[in-house]
Amino acid sequence: MISSAGSSFYMLCCLVVLLILPFSSLSSDPDSLQDFCVANLNSSISVSGFPCKPDAEVTSLDFFFDGFSKEGNTTNVFGYKVTPANVLTFPGLNTLGISMNRVDFAPGGLSTPHSHPRATESGVVIEGKLLVGFITTNNVYYSKVLTAGQMFVIPKGLVHFQLNVGEGKAQTFTAFNSHLPGRQDVPLTLFASTPAIPNEVLTKTFQVEDDVINAIKSKFALTDVVFTSIMHLETSKEIWDELKGRYEGSERVRLVKLLTLKREFEILKIKEFEIVKEYSSKLSDSVNQMRLYGEAVEDFKVVEKINISKLQAQEQRISMRSDDVTEGAFQARHKWKQPGQKYQKKQNFDKRNVDQKGKGKMDGTSVDSAAKGKFPPYSTCKRTNHLSKDIWYKDKPQIQYNHCNKWGHRKSSATLAKPISSNDLVSDMPEINCIDDVCNACQLGSSFDLLCCLVVLLILPFSSLSSDPDSLQDFCVANLNSSISVNGFPCKPDAEVTFHDFFFDGLSKEGDTTNVFGSKVTPGSVLEFPGLNTLGISMNRVDFAPGGLNPPHSHPRATESGVVIKGKLLVGFISTNNVYYSKVLSAGQMFVIPKGLVHFQLNVGEGKALTFTAFNSHLPGAAVLPLNLFASTPAIPNGVLTKAFQVEDDVINAIKSKFGS
Repeated sequence: MISSAGSSFYMLCCLVVLLILPFSSLSSDPDSLQDFCVANLNSSISVSGFPCKPDAEVTSLDFFFDGFSKEGNTTNVFGYKVTPANVLTFPGLNTLGISMNRVDFAPGGLSTPHSHPRATESGVVIEGKLLVGFITTNNVYYSKVLTAGQMFVIPKGLVHFQLNVGEGKAQTFTAFNSHLPGRQDVPLTLFASTPAIPNEVLTKTFQVEDDVINAIKSKFALTDVVFTSIMHLETSKEIWDELKGRYEGSERVRLVKLLTLKREFEILKIKEFEIVKEYSSKLSDSVNQMRLYGEAVEDFKVVEKINISKLQAQEQRISMRSDDVTEGAFQARHKWKQPGQKYQKKQNFDKRNVDQKGKGKMDGTSVDSAAKGKFPPYSTCKRTNHLSKDIWYKDKPQIQYNHCNKWGHRKSSATLAKPISSNDLVSDMPEINCIDDVCNACQLGSSFDLLCCLVVLLILPFSSLSSDPDSLQDFCVANLNSSISVNGFPCKPDAEVTFHDFFFDGLSKEGDTTNVFGSKVTPGSVLEFPGLNTLGISMNRVDFAPGGLNPPHSHPRATESGVVIKGKLLVGFISTNNVYYSKVLSAGQMFVIPKGLVHFQLNVGEGKALTFTAFNSHLPGAAVLPLNLFASTPAIPNGVLTKAFQVEDDVINAIKSKFGS
């Protein structure tokens, strides 16, 4: 093997890249490393999301939510009401990547055009008749009128709406593959922002006059629902408290907003070439918002932050303009920027400093700081165009091999065997940096390592695909009949896509529960509803006969969330520490099951029961434990099962006989 400084450097580069290679796999949100992380909404710790409540404080109540049991108040200008069950209202959802909403509609009610920037939405109509529609980035509009039991899906980030077109009330439950999907209502975003969007932007956007924009803005200055909520109040304090609670939010929501503002204030730094006036204006806006939420921010802290940030920016400029040569993976020749400076021809090497074996002796020459346009000759190579610290073999033996005239390696490291006279030890070469004076043999080894490094750098981006990436298009309707095999399903050609691909009737019919478990799961995954492909969400309908059981099972690829529509269900799951969490739920109550944990639902009411469940995967999978263990193909050996369950063979055989068909 041929070693050299260049070769070692490139090998080091390659090793460093290999070491950091696994970290790029975190380019998408990683899975949780624990069963659950119930959000501690009151914590002062600032993270992306919410920190976990201590396990000792977690109870069964953290995994159940009663907010859907009451009908929403639709007495507002739009005639609809969203009741959210996200991490802010249901802390047990934290890190689990799923949430749900209940949406109630008065006759003619409209869920205004809006988008969810962080989630795909899927929903099922429970009551009434709704027109559901969305618009793609190509301005193509897809819509359909849905009735009870029918399902829809809205790709992540697209503008969509729901309109009650029936004669009575309507209701829908929607699910999201994020525990905090966010919502941007187009009317409020454009016409009720704080501070307001300038009129000239809106007039040019919508090609209308100022009076039209002002008329629209006036509609959102104070909505009808606000007047309704304060008209019965008698004192100004009661009115103020009502308005404060409505616009500032509950104490828990207020604290969350305040934590976000504090985090933004801490990370706000002046840019390198940003003037102080612009930076101080940003700081003032941030401080004013924190003060509105009750945070006492003293002025001296603002001044202190400005001064520190300005010094940091100055240090960055000094560092960038430093005269020191920057070391990099691909070193280039350094040219000194003094006007008129020319490289000097190298002086003849002092043979007195070389013995017969080719060993050089250091003479200890130092840098003459008064020299202009050049540096003192370096003791080894006698060149005047660099400092001693810039020589590439400064950490190598101060040895020059006679045959190739190169410094920093011995005879064993060179491949040239042609004898060279002692008079030709050093030829009169052009004045270049010593880093360029490398043996051809050394360059050969270096090139191989450089190629290795480049190959690793080229494959580096592919590791970021170790988790499912976001879609790069609005939708990818699954072509279930394609002969192409991919991880999932290939896309149907856009020309063949119709509105039917985004709507599914399969959940409208009651399932047949005449089976051994007394339950029936009607799936709405990509296999039944191809429009779900790549969108990361799906739903199931589960019907229960009296006493019916959805047997213990797990979903290896998804978190499950559900809402009870009818009846009374005992819902439970078991953690990896064998802790059992459960609660009896009635209509309108919601539950969440962390990804991969074993869980079940049991009908404990006197009549039938019904639940709709949602998953943050378009194909979550289901490992039903009794079937996995006692009805697999081929069968699990009895010896494994008898030892696992500590029973005799006849017990195992009796159980297997129940699942023979």
